[in-house]
Amino acid sequence: MITVAKALSGGFVPTGAVLVSRAAFDRVFDGMERGVRHGSTFGGNDLAAAAGIATLRVLARDGLVERAARSATCCSS
Repeated sequence: MITVAKALSGGFVPTGAVLVSRAAFDRVFDGMERGVRHGSTFGGNDLAAAAGIATLRVLARDGLVERAARSATCCSS
């Protein structure tokens, strides 16, 4: 599990998320009775959602995850 918050919106608005593998997601949210496992102070905030989506688009468009992986690989000893 990886938690992300301020960086997800570029620090523009309060937002956060939890990133999990499909296997972990399926174990936690395996049925409707377990469908609500997470609460949110800022849930339903359209501005925060838009900022988060815009940030994810830039990450994908600019290949920043792949660039970070290459940087970590080339410089680790």
